[in-house]
Amino acid sequence: MQHVVGVDRGVARPVQCSNQEEAFDLTAGEKKKKQYHERRRLFYQKKISRQTKGSKRRYVTKVRLSGKHAKVANIREDVVTRSPESSSMPL
Repeated sequence: MQHVVGVDRGVARPVQCSNQEEAFDLTAGEKKKKQYHERRRLFYQKKISRQTKGSKRRYVTKVRLSGKHAKVANIREDVVTRSPESSSMPL
């Protein structure tokens, strides 16, 4: 008889198995990079709130802000694709 294990994606733990035994977390380096990019994201969000709408500076800041959002998303996605259970699961 085969056992089925479900995989949940969350915020506190990027990947958690339904059998409550395995949790796949970020490595120390990934946590540090994620924390750095989140701090910079907050910096750009504050900066864009003070800028004039329609200005070129605001556009440049908006591009940088979207890049930081993408970096954090890519770090989270990398953990999911590295977990063993997700290798058989389509994303």
